[in-house]
Amino acid sequence: MMRTVVIASSIAGAVAATECSAGYKVKKTLKGLTCDSAKVDGTSCNTNCCEKDDKTCGGLSATCNAGFYTVASDATQAQKDTWANTAATAATSKNVCCTPQVKCSSRAYTCPAGYTYDSTNAGDSCPDNAASCIKVPTTCCKPDTTKCGGNAAAGSQACTDAAAPWFMLPDKTSDSWKDTTIVATNPASPQADEVKNSCCGVKLTCSMYKCPAGKKQQANTNGATLCTGLTTSTCETSCCQADAAKTTCGTEKSPPACPVDQFRDSSLNDKLVGKSSVANCCSAKATCATKRCPAGGKPKKSALKNFCAGGASTCKTADCCEFDTKTCGGQTGIVCAKGFYLESTMFVAEKYTQAQQDAWNAKPTTDKTKNKDCCTAQAVCSAEVAGVTTTPAAAAATTTPAAARLFSEHKAATRKGKHEDNGVFVAIGAMAGMSVLFVASKMRQSSRYTQIQA
Repeated sequence: MMRTVVIASSIAGAVAATECSAGYKVKKTLKGLTCDSAKVDGTSCNTNCCEKDDKTCGGLSATCNAGFYTVASDATQAQKDTWANTAATAATSKNVCCTPQVKCSSRAYTCPAGYTYDSTNAGDSCPDNAASCIKVPTTCCKPDTTKCGGNAAAGSQACTDAAAPWFMLPDKTSDSWKDTTIVATNPASPQADEVKNSCCGVKLTCSMYKCPAGKKQQANTNGATLCTGLTTSTCETSCCQADAAKTTCGTEKSPPACPVDQFRDSSLNDKLVGKSSVANCCSAKATCATKRCPAGGKPKKSALKNFCAGGASTCKTADCCEFDTKTCGGQTGIVCAKGFYLESTMFVAEKYTQAQQDAWNAKPTTDKTKNKDCCTAQAVCSAEVAGVTTTPAAAAATTTPAAARLFSEHKAATRKGKHEDNGVFVAIGAMAGMSVLFVASKMRQSSRYTQIQA
């Protein structure tokens, strides 16, 4: 099979073709139409330059009968686009664009941890594909009472028995816990203690906990002493006491205030107080002079010596910076002429990176030139393409016949010339060698336009 290469126009003024969203096509009349921004993709151009393609599933907005679906709920964007571009007509759309819903009886899925197949719902349909069968697990699956995740008694009520040396709850969100089998005499109806023994963890003791800096184990505790609650935060109260010899900045009671140009630095909480709490636990405050203003802003001269609340990270932009009216980001009231747009209004829609936002905000301008400097030309709706588009090649593709290349080049030349109504059409054949050269020669002899050499 031959591989066809279409060489697009390279004449002056040629632009990239408008790209419409899947299921859409470029409008027949594009004169005077522009995209929303400088981009030529569906996000920017779809509204003005494109219209629904009624020869595709997406363009037909195909709907399905009961028991069928269009696009799976977990479909990727690429899969959605493939569906939207699938060729169809109004008469064939229900057959071409619709897929039967998966039945519970198919067993083409695995029930979530803590659930098991529910044979009573075998005839029920899932929302769409097999993956959708477990999004609402009660459609095809039911709680498995022999597993921790499916047994109601294995919940928080069963594991918070204060009268017993149990039971700190393990991570109930993990599949491994949900799928843990309850060891019981009668698995179908396990006893409360059997559920606890299988699904609950042992309550924390002081031997499992290390007191934080500045504290030590209480004298009246031992390794077997239980924490008062079910989390590690309760162990500090149960197991620890202040260590006067090891008081740290973080455990110091009623610490003295730091000088006005310093702050209590939490990063020093593990440092020993020693002889001077101020000397060991306070750090110098940052000033606005250390603040790096964002693009479009500049430091306030009047605030350079102002202290921030703490370190450099506490210096606020509003306190230390002001708009730089010599940049686009520092300007207000920008009004763009027709055919232009303000890029800052597209930061979210077109997912600008921070670097891209900063580059626009930092663009130099003045109050007199801002409407020109800070506005960007919208892309013009166009069906012209600058560049080369190659269709996928077959495994044993051959070199493009010269006749095909001459045709596309001749077509470009006629657009560049007088734009006369009649064109030159050349059949692309599979013949090679002298046959192709003969056809090309005939084309050159009969053409009334610019000659194109092979």
